[in-house]
Amino acid sequence: TQLAFLPERHTDFIFAAVAEELGFLGAGLLLLGGFFILGRLVSIIENASSPAGRAYVSGFFLTLLVQTFVHVGMNLGLLPITGVPFPLVSAGGSSLLATFIGLAIAFGARKRLK
Repeated sequence: TQLAFLPERHTDFIFAAVAEELGFLGAGLLLLGGFFILGRLVSIIENASSPAGRAYVSGFFLTLLVQTFVHVGMNLGLLPITGVPFPLVSAGGSSLLATFIGLAIAFGARKRLK
């Protein structure tokens, strides 16, 4: 951000920083990318053959959905600031690693469908 109004702009306020730097279009593209991944998870849930795979992907989908909702809500001032990262965007190795591992398992469940 230009004037450094946002504390922790690389983690807790990454959505606000992207919106400030790239505008409405950048913020919309960021949300669209997140919803694209969530849509892929929904298609895996619908086509899962095993109940365990469906349960895992459903739980992971809900985790990413809540993280996205809470992060954007924090940045818009609708929810209290809790430090929830924006999936795949916020700086922080442990969150990024956990999300990538979760996506790998979910897409591995998709591969078992065929």
